[in-house]
Amino acid sequence: MEKKWNKRPQRPVIQIVSLLSLSLLLIFSSSCVVADEQELIEQLLKKVDVVDGEMTITTDSGEKVTITISKDGSSEEEDKCTEGEKTGKSGDVDWSSILPSICSIEDVFKVLGKWEHAYEFKKKGLVWSHIAAELGYTKESMYAELMEIAEQRLKEAKESGIITQELFDKKIGYFSEIAEKWTNKVFADTSEYVDWSSILPSINSIEDVFKVLGKWEYAYEFKKKGLVWSHIAAELGYTKESMYAELMEITKQRLKEAKESGIIGQDLVDKKITLFSETAEKWTNKVFADTSEYVDWDSILPSINSIEDVFKVLGVWEDAYELKKLGAYWSHVAAELNYTKESIYAELMAITEHRLKEAKESGMISQKQFEEKLAYFSEIAEKWTNKVFAE
Repeated sequence: MEKKWNKRPQRPVIQIVSLLSLSLLLIFSSSCVVADEQELIEQLLKKVDVVDGEMTITTDSGEKVTITISKDGSSEEEDKCTEGEKTGKSGDVDWSSILPSICSIEDVFKVLGKWEHAYEFKKKGLVWSHIAAELGYTKESMYAELMEIAEQRLKEAKESGIITQELFDKKIGYFSEIAEKWTNKVFADTSEYVDWSSILPSINSIEDVFKVLGKWEYAYEFKKKGLVWSHIAAELGYTKESMYAELMEITKQRLKEAKESGIIGQDLVDKKITLFSETAEKWTNKVFADTSEYVDWDSILPSINSIEDVFKVLGVWEDAYELKKLGAYWSHVAAELNYTKESIYAELMAITEHRLKEAKESGMISQKQFEEKLAYFSEIAEKWTNKVFAE
């Protein structure tokens, strides 16, 4: 059964002018006469304290008069969070520890525990109504969940003796208005969805830079050889300036095509160019900030990309080749040359460790690089030794 919450009864609307007249009558009817109406209003406002939609007026004699007020109409200011929507301490009750505070659309998703997901969708260009839909919400289900959260918190506060049933009923009705207001704002944002992932290139790493440039395969080969990113960029013919320029050119072209096809307007083109400019500059700087000294790993580590390479590194390729020509399987070739799987792996690692040790002692590499490359080559040696004996 669908649960309904009774909203707080609407208080009667009193026009500001009428309120001022009534207040003036209460305060000044027996005390003084002020000639100028503007001066009269200014004196009144100095004596006014507004809390939760009520005006507390203190007369010259010390008497306090409380009047409940609201204004007709609406304005831009009413779209901002009102004092009533901010949960804080009121009397002996700290409402901020009980009721969730909703002063913006972002707050709606935070109260629902979905802000991180919503923010990711927002970065992709979705509007709030589409974000809500992506997260599985309708206007009705979002309102209902907000009310469930508020009701549960109020129920716990009531059961612990912090608030009474009367305050429970009053605040659940009050929060219903807030939940409805901000849920409506979420679903009022119905601008046409733009799938930015199909337009703008995504750059979240140095690898992405080379992928967007269409140079990842080449960059990857250089990286395997031990080149750092700045050297890889240089090998591919880039300077920091030319890399940034090419990334921006790609982006502008994609945005231009999207605009010409009617997907976006010029205002969005300008906005996204500015945004992507920051991203392109950030990651280009990261590429060229990697300026570690270049190590020619080809001259240090043995290269193994085939079974033939295994026997070449071991220095027995000619003998292995003769046996292979006779039709022997690689495992038989290894056996004929007095190798087991364990001995081939051990000898490959011994050769590699010796070369890395020499490079370290000559100052070409550090101890950390020695350890990293030894572990890396261990995987390669094991992989190709297994291939030899798999045949």
